[in-house]
Amino acid sequence: MDAELTQQIDALLEGETDSAGMSVLSQMLRHDADARRLYIHQLDLHAALQWRTRDRERLPHHTKPTLRRSRSVWYSLAAAALIALAVTGWFMGSGDVHTPVAPVAPSQVESIAMLSNFSSDAVFTESPAPMTQGAELGPGRIALAAGRAQLIFKSGAVVAINGPCEFELVGVNSGRLAGGYLTAHVPTTAVGFTVTAPHGVRVTDLGTEFEMRVSGAGRHVDTWVRQGTVQIQSRRIGLRVLGAGQRISLVDGDVAQPLLVSAEASNGHAYSIARGGFVEDALAYSDRNFTWVGLDNPNLPAVLRGADYVQPPNADKADANLSLTLKLSAPATLWVLWNPNAPLPDWLIDEFESTSHHITLMVPATRHPRVLESRTLDYTLWRRRIDAAGDVTLGARQIPDRPSPAGMYGIIVTEPDRPHTSRADK
Repeated sequence: MDAELTQQIDALLEGETDSAGMSVLSQMLRHDADARRLYIHQLDLHAALQWRTRDRERLPHHTKPTLRRSRSVWYSLAAAALIALAVTGWFMGSGDVHTPVAPVAPSQVESIAMLSNFSSDAVFTESPAPMTQGAELGPGRIALAAGRAQLIFKSGAVVAINGPCEFELVGVNSGRLAGGYLTAHVPTTAVGFTVTAPHGVRVTDLGTEFEMRVSGAGRHVDTWVRQGTVQIQSRRIGLRVLGAGQRISLVDGDVAQPLLVSAEASNGHAYSIARGGFVEDALAYSDRNFTWVGLDNPNLPAVLRGADYVQPPNADKADANLSLTLKLSAPATLWVLWNPNAPLPDWLIDEFESTSHHITLMVPATRHPRVLESRTLDYTLWRRRIDAAGDVTLGARQIPDRPSPAGMYGIIVTEPDRPHTSRADK
């Protein structure tokens, strides 16, 4: 059977399967747990190979490899998984795959989700079943102390969690995030997928992708939409609908005042604030089409993803007299993205701490003779914790007696929670 199963899976991944082949594969997966585990394993390998091939084709041969891609390996796997599993009995039985899933009480199902993948450094401290790849999971709490894990619900919804994270499997199309960060991909089979959070917060996806973070002992809930639409509700805000690119931050179930109120430069240049804008392929500058990539690097603190980003004009890199004032409404953590080719100014050394984290700047090809091919630059992250609301002033990128053509720095503002200590910090 393994040979026939492998042949059917290969045909699916190569886009060569037909309705008869899909029916055969569906029957194999519906009745055999070992077959489902092999299926997930093959999808994982396929996604990893696609990732590596894409990176080689995208970047010039002399550049350093980067994690840039349209979405993470988790979503490469999920996309392939949903093509097949959304029409198999493990997910939907004989139901119409275009019909949203009706709520099912946990007591009526043996398993409601599958652990489809996890990183090599994943540490589970609590789970409803032994956490092995392909494990079928019933209702229960998952505590992920470190690393990453991906879950595929029987509805077809795919959730990736980043440690530290506390996530509860509630039903075939619902979960609860008590603390930490998750991303969710919701196909048409799973429209209505719901994640609840403390203080009566309820997020219901109407299709495609959203991200969610719970922090501050459950008081802070941030939700932002990558694609599609999401409904969010609580007793204090009622029901609201968010579209692609929109974000909402709640404190104790009510709309929070923006952490970063304003950013004003001494030279009068505009420094726009991208609310929840620090995401994959985010524009780094207001006057250049350079982008930040590699945000799914597991060594990056999860709090950075979807944080507020101050977008500077790159031209200000040459202003040696620049000062930038940030107005904060509450305690916060500031992150400065610094080009290591630039000399370090006193204000950065004295007021910030260097971290071992890096983020990649993608510089696209142009017609200029010096930039005929795209390239990547690694920026380092510097961190400063601000203990009270008020104004914070940053200095110039350029040092008067040490000129450098390196790019302007970027700024990220996050909540004051102490960032997760990753192996890169040790």
